[in-house]
Amino acid sequence: MKAKAQRRGAKRKVSVRAAIKRGDLPPLPPEQVQAFKEIARQTREAQAGAAARNAELAKGRQELDRPLAVEIWKRPIGAPTVPSGQPRRKRSRQQELVLQVAADCFPDGYEHKEPGEIIKGIGDELKRRGKPVPKRDVFLRAFDFRK
Repeated sequence: MKAKAQRRGAKRKVSVRAAIKRGDLPPLPPEQVQAFKEIARQTREAQAGAAARNAELAKGRQELDRPLAVEIWKRPIGAPTVPSGQPRRKRSRQQELVLQVAADCFPDGYEHKEPGEIIKGIGDELKRRGKPVPKRDVFLRAFDFRK
């Protein structure tokens, strides 16, 4: 806690304890001193507890991360990072929307149609629904014409 004290016409901050010693401030009542000491003790305890909790969390994270790191380092070089049963790439939300609209627009299937024809039909349907029409590349990636 700092108190302002006048000294030789200049303003500077001085601790309350120093101001009381110099006589600039009257001494605090004992109840208030005890209250300040209690607040300081609670603050120190809270800081010590937070430090202990942070140390426990850090230790727990190290224990959790270790098996995963060991598993990664044990893999042979050139081994796939994604198991072969799962697809390597997840489709974006736009690509999923394009596929859903394609299923609605072309109930017979769109495999026998040209990409331009598919894009035109789906683009018109998206405009009708009030959705933004994605770029051509999104359509091509959705239908696996491009990687």
